[in-house]
Amino acid sequence: LNINTNPGKDLAQLEATKISCLYEFHFEQCIINKQVIIPANQPLVVYVPSDQPSEKPRTVQPYARREDPIAMKEVTPIQILHGNNITHRKNASSYCEVYHEVPAIVFSSGGFIGNLFHELNEMIIPLFITSLHFKSQVQFVITDYEDWWVYKYKEVLKQLSSFEVLNGDSDGRVHCFPSAVFGLRYHDNLALNSSEIPNGYTMADFRNFIGKSYNLTMNGPIKPKNKPKILFISRKGTRVILNEDEMVKMMISLGFEIQMPMTREMLHLDQFAGIVNSCDIIVGAHGAGLTNEVFLRNGAIVIQIVPLALDWASEVYYGKPAHDMGLKYVEYKIGPKESSLYDVYGPDDPIISDPLTVFEQGYRKSRALYIEGQNVTIDIPRFRGVLIEALKFLGY
Repeated sequence: LNINTNPGKDLAQLEATKISCLYEFHFEQCIINKQVIIPANQPLVVYVPSDQPSEKPRTVQPYARREDPIAMKEVTPIQILHGNNITHRKNASSYCEVYHEVPAIVFSSGGFIGNLFHELNEMIIPLFITSLHFKSQVQFVITDYEDWWVYKYKEVLKQLSSFEVLNGDSDGRVHCFPSAVFGLRYHDNLALNSSEIPNGYTMADFRNFIGKSYNLTMNGPIKPKNKPKILFISRKGTRVILNEDEMVKMMISLGFEIQMPMTREMLHLDQFAGIVNSCDIIVGAHGAGLTNEVFLRNGAIVIQIVPLALDWASEVYYGKPAHDMGLKYVEYKIGPKESSLYDVYGPDDPIISDPLTVFEQGYRKSRALYIEGQNVTIDIPRFRGVLIEALKFLGY
């Protein structure tokens, strides 16, 4: 099983026992380089036959958000039993109903699914990191199985595996694999560390992989056309652009053709990815919709509207990934008067004048204020200037 492992102790353990389990801050992963018996039923209990006495069972939750108890409540633990008395039959292999010649990669579609950022951040990019070097000769086994999620990402799954996805909850058969990986590697927010990946892939390579999955044009230069095209992400509930209609009128006055996708459109990625790919610019307030930057072509521009006190999160979650993917990235940082919090608390309250003191009071309070409790009213003339500069960059 050719997969990167941590140096030293972990590699020695894998070589000696054929099993190595890592419990990192963000993820858990067990690598087993010997026969694995997987009865595909929930909850998943897998068997690793051995001529040695049985060991203490290992448990792994295969979703890359280990530090978040809310996400992990949605992820069913997998129990791994290893030893010589783990089955009631003398020949453990007699349990097998389906024999596979390729390794298994087992992961959960639980956690924070339903949010594009989390789906790419905790599942698709980690799956790319963990599986790409198998060159599609690997079988995916998904626990906490959701049909709609498998359908949504079917094009990506097809690129990474030549085999139909296996429902780990209810397939009902006993599957035997020559080796298996439980859990996916995670590096950082919408990021990968090329030094820790076979062949040294980068986020730019990941974006090209996404382009191949959805048959997109990633490398062709953006050429001026009759109307530049802008994808305007409209948010509902939190970080809402309150003067959205004025924004749209201003964009039209600059000659833009505007795409404002509905939530249901984004679920059909095989179609929606092409819409994003056709756009010159994506604009949106800090939030999951900006994850669609992965579908843009080289030379396209990401304009992130940064609400009050969300500078760090905006850069880490979407700004740095945009740079790493080779996209042009622009921030529009709102002024205090553009935040809905200004009208509530006034200019002298620390919530407006010194947000750092609020963050020092804990994440729960700062999240409630700045992430969940803030909307924005854009300074139209100032934002118009940002779009004019973007048009010049594009050659208009």
